Amino acid sequence: MNLTRKYSIIISILFIILSGYFISSPVFAENPADIEIVETSLDSGGQIIPWHDITGAMPGDIYDLSPSVINHGTEPVKVSICITKSGQNNVGDPIDIPNNTFLIDFSSHWNKQTGANCFDYSIELQPEATTAPLFEKVAINSEIGNEYQNASFNLVLTATSIAGEPDTPEPIEPTPTPPDTGFITFISSALPSISVLAVIISFTIIIIISFSHKKRG
Repeated sequence: MNLTRKYSIIISILFIILSGYFISSPVFAENPADIEIVETSLDSGGQIIPWHDITGAMPGDIYDLSPSVINHGTEPVKVSICITKSGQNNVGDPIDIPNNTFLIDFSSHWNKQTGANCFDYSIELQPEATTAPLFEKVAINSEIGNEYQNASFNLVLTATSIAGEPDTPEPIEPTPTPPDTGFITFISSALPSISVLAVIISFTIIIIISFSHKKRG
């Protein structure tokens, strides 16, 4: 075999291997964390329906509200839910919401974070699995003031996830940052295209050399 042709084949194989490595590297890998928070309620007939904001609330009212989280990702994750509350009185003015406005029994599978209105799920959530509901009912405290009659409340729930155990990592020495991260990022993202182009060029060289040998013969 002609030496030039042999080198062209070797270069092509190397670039194919290089392309496969960079395409499958974490830079191009799909994010394994893909969670969805599902908020449901019950209508007057007991049928499950999408969650709606609380409107026309009266002290002592009870609402069937049930939030949970589904893991659509490819890896087990630890999930958390944070709650943000807001409200308006019967004429649409914003109102403060004291901590005792809602009476909620949270599931034992969820642990409240210290100093935050956030809850961590105690079980690692497997792919396509669903958590137990954070809670199933929300009651308006019957002892709150008259300014909360016919009020509207909005409970905004945000779910977050982290792959693996959310333990505090051991301290490590800082790694020096490359001087030109923009250029490095560009090269990393362009390597698959460069590799494919190199393979095409290499094979073109092989074809030209083969054609030249045949023409000479």
